Amino acid sequence: MDNLIKKEIIKNNDKFLEDLITFLKINTVKDGALENMPFGKGVARGLAFLLNWSKQQGFTVINLNEMIGYLEYGESEEYIAVLGHLDVVLAGNNWVTDPFEPVIMENKIYARGALDDKGPLFANLYAIKILKDLGYYPKTKIRIIFGTDEESRGLGINYYNSKEKPPIMGYTPDSVFPVVFAEKGIFTYWLNKKNNNFANQIFNLKGGERSNVVPDYCEVTLKNLNFDLVAQLNDFLQQYNTNYQYQFEIKNDNGSWKIQSHGITAHASTPEEGNNAIHNLLKLITWLPLVHDDNYNFIKFIANNFTYDGAKMNCQVKNTEMGDLTMSLGLIEQDDKVIKCKFNVRYPQNTNMPDLITRLTKIIDPFDIYLSEENDTPALYFSKTTPMIQILHNTYQKVTGYQDELVPSKGSTYAKLMPNIVAFGATFPGEETTEHQPNEFIDLQKLFKAMEIYANAMIALSK
Repeated sequence: MDNLIKKEIIKNNDKFLEDLITFLKINTVKDGALENMPFGKGVARGLAFLLNWSKQQGFTVINLNEMIGYLEYGESEEYIAVLGHLDVVLAGNNWVTDPFEPVIMENKIYARGALDDKGPLFANLYAIKILKDLGYYPKTKIRIIFGTDEESRGLGINYYNSKEKPPIMGYTPDSVFPVVFAEKGIFTYWLNKKNNNFANQIFNLKGGERSNVVPDYCEVTLKNLNFDLVAQLNDFLQQYNTNYQYQFEIKNDNGSWKIQSHGITAHASTPEEGNNAIHNLLKLITWLPLVHDDNYNFIKFIANNFTYDGAKMNCQVKNTEMGDLTMSLGLIEQDDKVIKCKFNVRYPQNTNMPDLITRLTKIIDPFDIYLSEENDTPALYFSKTTPMIQILHNTYQKVTGYQDELVPSKGSTYAKLMPNIVAFGATFPGEETTEHQPNEFIDLQKLFKAMEIYANAMIALSK
């Protein structure tokens, strides 16, 4: 069967790319709910495309009230699941190409969702199509689930769990190979300070789009200044901008100064790979000789105490097996009543949300800063000897010939939201990862190899 799968993949290359490009062209960023479109028009179009494609290939398809859908192949009561997602994060800035007009360059396809997660999901669709075309019929039913809200609140998969029984085994192709045995917990929260003392200098401070993305833009308006802003900015850049980390634009409008900060997006699980536009602007503001009102004092606290390891906020946690805690600053907002920032913390299994809240409270209380809207997804951990993990690991090793070890993940996948699911590909060890970043891409040669792995994994899990 191995050689037959390889030949079918080669035979289907062109058609796969044609279909994948059509899929990637659909802007599936979550939007406001419409009638029969709970996650907006783009996600609804993406779900309809996958269901129609699956039906055309002869699979049974189910649409669960437009919240989520799936195809299935086989007749058993129990099933194994492949759980991907069609929704994508906002495109952001700094793209060389149009993020929703896929481009192939140097055997890589560039588009929002190419890696996260449309490319890997569609590779699984072709993997099951190839198995069906070759006449393979699973003893245990295979179900490929089309997630719709993974990048936001997971409402689609929660709806699925309320209507369907869980799989006996399965995977989500939304991380790395060979197999992810553990995923860090995710703790998100706002830090807030009431604006009781306002000096009428700092206005309209805002930046970021989502807490799980390192922000590439932030802006503020400064008024009633009694100093030369241009000179202060030049002094700041001369002293601190040796590696060109800080990219600012300033505009004067009748005495009001608008400052724009530009950075580089990255996934919140790897904040060190981005350039945080919010933090950069906050550091500039604290450099300026402004009145120390509540806004300024909050900004100074964040500027001085935000670090990727959480150490200055009393949240540093080390773990040799899963990796150390990381902290990402994702959003900032300000109005006439409050100024606040939202953080995204990824933590290993030797801590938890109550512990982190206790740690944070000790640091923020003296500054009259308070927590709100805390949300937590606990860490996930599987024993490396779990049969499902062993089957997937052995499949990966058989197809690739590589002996790579099982890995933990800084990210978070659907594996946390559905029982008996682990993350399995589609990024290979040492491969560049560009999810949530401008110019997102996936290497097509690697994607076809992933398709081969997935086809063999479906056989191994379902026989």
